[in-house]
Amino acid sequence: VVLGGLGFAAAAAALVAADSRYFAAKDGGVVVAPWRNFVFNADPENLKRFGLHPRYLHALVNAPLLYAPLLLVVYRRLPGSERPGSERPGSERPG
Repeated sequence: VVLGGLGFAAAAAALVAADSRYFAAKDGGVVVAPWRNFVFNADPENLKRFGLHPRYLHALVNAPLLYAPLLLVVYRRLPGSERPGSERPGSERPG
């Protein structure tokens, strides 16, 4: 658990440093993207300016964009989805 926490902290610090460096010319200071996202979405003026999107947009557009690669992995692990000759080395069954 401690090692995972350290890995998370290191990755988060690297991402904050990269975002801060990239956006420093525009905004200055430290940039924490999830916090900026929250602040932007919590501002009612932004809602007036950009409007709402329909809820079905998540199912029709966002979910396939996010999860299509995962579906490919799941499909490859389904029984019967192997192609002839695509066996992995060392997976031969004695016979």
